[in-house]
Amino acid sequence: MENKWINMAEFNAYISDLFSAIDEYEEKAAAHKKAQDSFTGEANWEGKSADKAKLLVGTVEQAKLDEILRIERDFRALLTDYVKGFKAAVDEADDAKISTIVLEGLNIELHGCASTYKTWATGMECLKDNIHSRFGSKYGNCDEYDFFMASNAYGNLCGNASKDGMILDLINRFTNFDNQQSAKISAISFPYKIGKLKQEIEELRSCKGMLVNGDGNIEMGVIERLGDFLEDSVNRAQGSGSFVDKLGKNVLSTILKYDPVNMCSGNYINEHVDIELGGKYPLSFGRFYNAMDKKGGRLGKGWKHTFEKRIVEEDGKITIEKSDGSKGEYKKIDDVYDKDLYFETQGEPGLLEKLTGGYVITQDDGAYERFDDRGYLVALGDADG
Repeated sequence: MENKWINMAEFNAYISDLFSAIDEYEEKAAAHKKAQDSFTGEANWEGKSADKAKLLVGTVEQAKLDEILRIERDFRALLTDYVKGFKAAVDEADDAKISTIVLEGLNIELHGCASTYKTWATGMECLKDNIHSRFGSKYGNCDEYDFFMASNAYGNLCGNASKDGMILDLINRFTNFDNQQSAKISAISFPYKIGKLKQEIEELRSCKGMLVNGDGNIEMGVIERLGDFLEDSVNRAQGSGSFVDKLGKNVLSTILKYDPVNMCSGNYINEHVDIELGGKYPLSFGRFYNAMDKKGGRLGKGWKHTFEKRIVEEDGKITIEKSDGSKGEYKKIDDVYDKDLYFETQGEPGLLEKLTGGYVITQDDGAYERFDDRGYLVALGDADG
């Protein structure tokens, strides 16, 4: 049973932080554009090197900044539409909290209470009729107690044979709305946009310092902060659970109870670290068990170890088999400096580069994992080697 949930107070706080980052970026980008115009219009600096630098700043760099601006404006509109749509279709409250698993459990409990109460109410009505038939109103009037009215109230809340009830109606409205929004974010190809955004941020790093006039360099921290927000959002968008999981706080959408059993799927998972070595370059070896991983690895069925990752390429499609039994898919980014680069569609950090004799996945801090031509992990390293 998939849980769809939302905490609108947290979601609104997230939106506020995101919009603050967007506003900061737009302010810096506007100032940067003025500096660019001044730089590219500098009449006293001429020659081939000047023309090349002006072309880089005025065309390449500005195009990247504009693309970031387009992405964040699309995202602002997406979130704004979500909040408006949620209030119109589900709940108007700014602090609404919904969890379909909790509501379904509550509905089941109320059905049990309603059934018990209905039996009890029928008996009480019979007793009331007997009192009236035998004693009339001599010992008080029982008509003010309408036991079937309370029974009907239960039906309005949790449903009965003729209607769903308020709880199921809320679950259905929220689920339908959430599915529509999830389809919407998939349709606008946000994972691809984020891959492009990460690519452009890296290229902007190489452009940084090209402005020699004034203080026109846009702060990379501003761009990276915005990029982190967008990447975090796409991570949520590609996972299971509700649309708000995907865009809001980092909260697991699967319900884990009595760890390590996943209550949604019944899957049993377990992870154990056997060896940890400290030092400048810490190293650890662990085992991961996934009951749903029928293939497993060198440690047996369902078991894999920390370094049991593999890149698989079939029919032009590149996937990664991870040590926890899960899989990820990579999509190609437009050619960059003649490199064959790919981004992970689930929003995982790092870029994959296809080499002549294998593959390498490189993180923003320079850390990398190298795979041979069969896709097996053969080396780990960082920017220092």
